[in-house]
Amino acid sequence: MRLWDVLVEPARKIRIGNKLFFDDTSTMVAEVIDNTTSRGRTLRFLYDCPHDEFKRSLFALGETPLPRYIIDARDQHHDTKEDMEDFQCIFARNEGSVTAPASGLHFSREMLKRMEIRGINQAFITLHCGLGSFHNIEVEDLTKHKLDSEQMIIGAEACQIVNKTKTERKHICAVGTSVIKATETAVGTDGLLKEYDGWTNRFIFPPYDFGLADSMIANFYHPLSPLMMATAAFGGYDLVMEAIVWPLKMAICSGVTAMPCSSLTIDMHTVYLGLGANIGNRKRTIEQAIEHINSSIGSVIRRSSLYETQPWGFSSPNLFINAAVCCCTELSPHQILFSIQKIEKSLGRVSKTKDGAYHDRIIDIDILLYDDLIISESNLKIPHPLMYERDFVMKPLNEILE
Repeated sequence: MRLWDVLVEPARKIRIGNKLFFDDTSTMVAEVIDNTTSRGRTLRFLYDCPHDEFKRSLFALGETPLPRYIIDARDQHHDTKEDMEDFQCIFARNEGSVTAPASGLHFSREMLKRMEIRGINQAFITLHCGLGSFHNIEVEDLTKHKLDSEQMIIGAEACQIVNKTKTERKHICAVGTSVIKATETAVGTDGLLKEYDGWTNRFIFPPYDFGLADSMIANFYHPLSPLMMATAAFGGYDLVMEAIVWPLKMAICSGVTAMPCSSLTIDMHTVYLGLGANIGNRKRTIEQAIEHINSSIGSVIRRSSLYETQPWGFSSPNLFINAAVCCCTELSPHQILFSIQKIEKSLGRVSKTKDGAYHDRIIDIDILLYDDLIISESNLKIPHPLMYERDFVMKPLNEILE
């Protein structure tokens, strides 16, 4: 209990044989006895009091190891009295992790009780989260990356609950990459969980054939981290990366400051589109067009009400239904125009004019605005040159303009 592996900064100044003093009274002293594989140091604390008393003194000197983005967002840049309890899974029992398993932080006692009432069983295992999951991966060949070992314990009770669920062909959900790592270390070739008391340095990355869980709860992880790679291996690379990029797009389009994500560079744009239809099932066609826009152009982040209006530029007994949407997109204006033409064609659109005159149409989609861009070309003009003359465009547009 006297030996502790610790992080030190700057590491080059902390050498074997140094003595470290943690307070002015010299009551808390440690000697550096070794270097660790994680660029830290192994310390031997020099104390004669009972361990519980030593631990209380040590905790009084330190702070809750909160993530940097939480500390930096605070005015005082320090922890609070509540953090030691709040930054902890409510089912935590055994000391040993350097940080809380983050996916477990989403659960409350009330939620666990509601799950129990609904017949969702819970099995608890221990994996002491180390620092290895937070280290950068510096090799291109992932098979050459070595994770630090972490201690894990899977008891008989957890095995009994999980294996009974497995044999009854019910779902098993792993809460976080720590659980995935532990269970994949202890699962047998028969697909059942085995008791385990030891260490694991299992590094999971795509492609990987999982042996136990068929669903998983995960957080948003840094793109190049082992945590993200394990999540991508479970959920599929394309699907997981889409889930990561989508909120970043929303944050950028909404003017929200997103957490830094150094390996993802996204140039996002805001585009406003006008939609109209005056034949066929007009409301259904507008809804179908918006669905197509959302899937092929960009996420629809705002949409207007539906407006019924008179035809503009020609006479017809068929009234139009008009709407406007705001999208967050990676596409250029010309790519959007091409996508619009494909959407219109798929919904049965024919040429807008006959002999230069407007006529009834099943769907009409126009680019109204694209960021602050101005384009004047023969086949593309932004802002739309006639939109200010058209009440059926400006009413829905003004509804969603910020």
